[in-house]
Order: sequence, then C-alpha cells, then structure tokens
Amino acid sequence: MYSMNRHTNSKLQNLLQSWPTGTISTTKWLGALGFSRQLIGAYKSSGWVQSFGSGAVSKPQDRVEWYGGLYALQFQLGLEIHVGGKTALELQGFVHYMPMGHETIDLLMAPRTLIPRWFVRHNWEERLRITENSALPSKIEIDQISMGNFNIGVSSRERAALELLCLTPRLYSFEESRIIMESLGTLRANVLTQLLSVCTSEKAKRLLLYFGDQQNHAWRSKIDEKKFTIGTSLLKITAQNGKYHAKYHLFLPQEYVMENGKDVKFSKHCILLQKKEIQILS
Repeated sequence: MYSMNRHTNSKLQNLLQSWPTGTISTTKWLGALGFSRQLIGAYKSSGWVQSFGSGAVSKPQDRVEWYGGLYALQFQLGLEIHVGGKTALELQGFVHYMPMGHETIDLLMAPRTLIPRWFVRHNWEERLRITENSALPSKIEIDQISMGNFNIGVSSRERAALELLCLTPRLYSFEESRIIMESLGTLRANVLTQLLSVCTSEKAKRLLLYFGDQQNHAWRSKIDEKKFTIGTSLLKITAQNGKYHAKYHLFLPQEYVMENGKDVKFSKHCILLQKKEIQILS
C-alpha cells in the first residue's frame, strides 16, 4: 500500500481545505496539481476521497448536485458547456412558468465537445438535457452565477432568450416560449444587437424580433437592425394549422397571427410560389 508521509498528508489537507463543498475533483485536474493516480488511489483506500466514476472523485459524505459536476467540467476541464435556454433564465429569476413533471436542466455545449462518462452516466436527481448548439459563439455573454460557495457559467438573459428561441419548437413549445418571452421586457438592446450580429440561427433572430413586436417590449425599438441581416426564406415554426406572418416570413400557429393587411393565411397558392424556400424547423 502507498505510504503517506507528512508531505503527502499536507498536500491532502491543502486540497480538502480549498476544495469547494458539493463539487467534483477530476483526476486530470488533480494530476496537474501534482497528485498522481497512485496517490489518489491511496486517498481512496484511506477513505479521504471516494470515486465518483472513472476520472472523478468526491469528498466522503458530500452531496453533489448536477451543478457541482458542471463546475468541474467548466473550471477544471475547460469544456465549452454552460447552462442555457430556459434553465439559465430560471436560475436568474426570469421564468415563473413551470410545467408539471420532473425538472429538466438544459445544458448547451459547443459542437464536438466530449463530456466525461462520469457526468453523463451519473443518476442526477434532475434530468439533464445536453444539447449541441452552434448558433452563437461559445464564450460570448456567459455570466458567472453563485451556487453558494462556487460559481458556474450560465448564459446571460439575452443569450438565453436567443437559445430558447433557437430550440423552439424542438425542445420548447411555441406557447411556452411566448409566455417566457413576455417576462423578458428588461433585456438590454445593445447586447441583443451584438448577439444578433453573430447569431447563425435565422429562426432565433426572427422569433426574437417577432415577440418584441407582438409584446411591445421597450428593447425592440432600440435594436440596431443595421448591424445584422435576416433572410427572406419561409421558416415553418408549426407544420400544420398555421398562418403566414409576412413581415418575418414565418409560418406560425394561426392563433398568434393577427388578421391585417400584412399577415395573411398561408394558402396552397403561397406554398406553390415559395416551395423552394421553405425550411421545416423541428
């Protein structure tokens, strides 16, 4: 068995004192600090740490929630994954609409990010939904919020709003997104303008402008539309029982498109005229 001398005991004490309660330590990160796998194994055998799956350890009797695992992914492994969309808005107090059922935590990651098995396979109390999303640069508008004695990276409310709309209706229903957008009247127009200028999701951009118009948010008129472009191809947000919204070329649930000179029913004739431009977005 590995013999722990005064030096290794001192290293262990320093580690335990600096280790935030409720978080994971990865063996890769510990290795960079000078803790060999043999030494970590000795700590496990002595009961000072316990395995949390391959490549990760926790403190004995420590309760680790999903955000304690995310902390390790972000700050120890440097992975491009963050709390996004609806969950980011919930954590910042902007969402009060809670559907019935088990809570789902939405984590968004950059394409080709490899998430360790110990995180993916752990039986967390909440359901974790990890979605690859490349509509926005991975590091722009990511805020740090406190989870007590440590921080995690979370989308700012403006970024989260665009992520919400990017994932509508695939993960969020149109009605759910509409209700959430109603609570976002204090978004910062300059930040929205910046994000819209780098956003690659036509759906998210047009829905943001649409909801800004329909809900008469103060930020809508302050967005500088000269700094970004929106396309003219038809985007279908609903596959059936919908109506054409002419200003943003959206096919929306019919109850959300008002009858006026610009917003008309999406007829078969319209389909024939624009069928080459239609994109069905799920």
